[in-house]
Amino acid sequence: MRASTEKYSLAFMQAQVALWDALTAADAGGVKQAIAQGADIHIGTPEDPLTPLILAANEGWLEVVEVLLDAGADPNGYFVERLPGHGPVLVCALGQADAYGHSGVVALLESRGALSLGELAAAIANPPKPKPGLKGKRKSSTA
Repeated sequence: MRASTEKYSLAFMQAQVALWDALTAADAGGVKQAIAQGADIHIGTPEDPLTPLILAANEGWLEVVEVLLDAGADPNGYFVERLPGHGPVLVCALGQADAYGHSGVVALLESRGALSLGELAAAIANPPKPKPGLKGKRKSSTA
């Protein structure tokens, strides 16, 4: 994770703008270049929690999805959208790609470990429990 002062540096902000410009143009090379300049692929815009990977999967931009995954984007990243009159909606890259029929993107995400919506929801609802005996144990010191 970047230091908070670096997060808001001019160079960082320029890299973020370059990333989103390349994303909205479906320009895989531009995305790669923005990442090399220090863009953070794990965050959305100030107005929207949509991550670059979720956007690319939603649009079916296979090459962009591959660049983002190669750069370390989490195939199971998600956010919960709350729509008026509806319950919470789980939004993730695989769910978006599947919903819009982008089978190549679905296959790529699955090959990189993406969970189905049901599996992801279950993992969120039931996070792994800590292993017994590890919490609170300290090494004894003998001198």
